[in-house]
Amino acid sequence: MFRIWYSTESLADFIIDNTILRNSHVEKKRLYESDASNPRNFHTLPDRIKKILYLDSPDIIVEKDFDPIFSMEISQEAGTGHNSFQRFARIAASVENNVPTFYVYPEAAIINRQNAPTRWDVINPLIFKALEDVMQIYNIPALYYYFPTDYRQFPDPTMSPNQNTKGIKLNTNVRYAGCPEIDNEIRSMFSSMNEIIETINRRGIIDGTREINSNLVIRERRAYMQSEFARKATRPINDMSPISSTTIIPTEYLINYLSRYSTAGYQTGELLRSRQETLIYHVNASFRGDPYPGCLSHLITCFAGREELSKNGDGIW
Repeated sequence: MFRIWYSTESLADFIIDNTILRNSHVEKKRLYESDASNPRNFHTLPDRIKKILYLDSPDIIVEKDFDPIFSMEISQEAGTGHNSFQRFARIAASVENNVPTFYVYPEAAIINRQNAPTRWDVINPLIFKALEDVMQIYNIPALYYYFPTDYRQFPDPTMSPNQNTKGIKLNTNVRYAGCPEIDNEIRSMFSSMNEIIETINRRGIIDGTREINSNLVIRERRAYMQSEFARKATRPINDMSPISSTTIIPTEYLINYLSRYSTAGYQTGELLRSRQETLIYHVNASFRGDPYPGCLSHLITCFAGREELSKNGDGIW
């Protein structure tokens, strides 16, 4: 039996109807993002689903016989700067729990701002390396697919026929409201989903999950992601990374600072005191400079990857 947990039902139907899930009985269940946003219903979710939600909630989780087999996160936002890492926590939580994940994000989106010409805001290519680092650490697929846009066909954003959707190509079928147009990228994603489903059907959840990374379709996508990073990365890695907006300090300095504000109702917790160093993430953007929680997951992955690479004597960090 298959079950698909969803935050948007049209996306669930989109996945079911365009993969081999359409040939199976699939139960659809609403995914409640957190106990903060929906405390009454969140606690009814099974623990296996809550484990994937512990950092943030993906848009889709697909199960077979009560075992999650893949998750999916999809966005129509521009991925400039650190924005593409906004949802990285959802990806990290999924692969940490041995669940393959799919990330669908535009290669570029049209941005119109005051006192600035209309332009394409292009994806930060470091997302490809971040996903590759995740796959190296956990040996679980974390695959990226481009949300269809006019970017390659219309380099001049003012010529895009989809100005009202920032150059994004949306599906015209009302059943799939908000979902992407089905192009080669999305077909490739459906193909990878089918490979995972068929592998789990054939080998079972444990052996199937171990085998997925060696699947030819999955390996080809991973190679494509690596080639996209090499093609697009024109600046040093740290300049593109949230690492460029961080400072590491001895935790005792932070505790000394916070002690100025300690009162009977506010005390510094033991968790902070247990750490020798603290990483502070800060931004200096003049426009919407809020630090995204997902960036912290990316930073953790970067540092974990650096530690793994240093063990192997690789000097790229």
